Amino acid sequence: MKRSTSFKISKTTMLIPLFALSMHSCRDTRETGIVKGKIDNQVFLTPVNDTDYVYRLINFNNVNRDRQTENIYLNMNKGDTVLFYNFDGDVEVEASCYSSAVIGSTSRYYYNVVSINGVHRDSLPDLVRKQKHDAEIKALNEKYNNLRRQH
Repeated sequence: MKRSTSFKISKTTMLIPLFALSMHSCRDTRETGIVKGKIDNQVFLTPVNDTDYVYRLINFNNVNRDRQTENIYLNMNKGDTVLFYNFDGDVEVEASCYSSAVIGSTSRYYYNVVSINGVHRDSLPDLVRKQKHDAEIKALNEKYNNLRRQH
């Protein structure tokens, strides 16, 4: 009889800290900010309720350059509302990071920006392609003008 009682008590004492730990891990790490400005591949954010006070920085300088990260940066403009993850509550947030493979998992990119003006990062317009296309057209026009001057 004592054994079953002690087992119930120990099971309960083990479940309480486990429950408390799981509640802590469920805390929402998402924040919302308004783009105050973009300087040197860094996006400065203000709180939603105080657009004069810069409180966060999303840094695009220290990231692995990939198409999605570049597109996120190009889609951010002054006044936009950005929803982003801030797991550590830091003032400076990395825009993205690369996680190398651990045994049994695959390598992948993690993006801290969730959405811009309510549009999920995967649904943003492809401004990387547009920028590349515009650069190609500009180069073609320069080539045409140079050839025309020669003749």
